[in-house]
Amino acid sequence: QSSRVAGEDENRHIAIIGSGSGAFAAAIRAVEAGARVSMIESGDIIGGTCVNVGCVPSKIQIRAAELAQHQRHNPFDGLADCKPTINRPRLQRQQQSR
Repeated sequence: QSSRVAGEDENRHIAIIGSGSGAFAAAIRAVEAGARVSMIESGDIIGGTCVNVGCVPSKIQIRAAELAQHQRHNPFDGLADCKPTINRPRLQRQQQSR
C-alpha cells in the first residue's frame, strides 16, 4: 500500500544551484516533501561563504584574540597576567586550512 498523498507528483526533481547553508536547508525541505534533489556547485569545495571563508574560519581569529586578551587580563588573583606571543602567519595558515 502506497503512502503517497493524492495529487503528489512522484517525478518531482528539484535542482539547487550552490551549496551554501540556504541550499542545504532547501534540499532538506524538498526531500522531506518527497522530491529528488540535485545540487549544482561550480566551486571545488562544498559549502558556502559562511562555512568556508566567512563565519567558521573567522571564529579562529576571534577565539585567538579572546584567548590573547585573557592572557593579558584575567580575572583570577592567583594567575599572573602575561603578554601573549602572537604568530599571525601561523594563525592565518590555521584559518585558511580550516
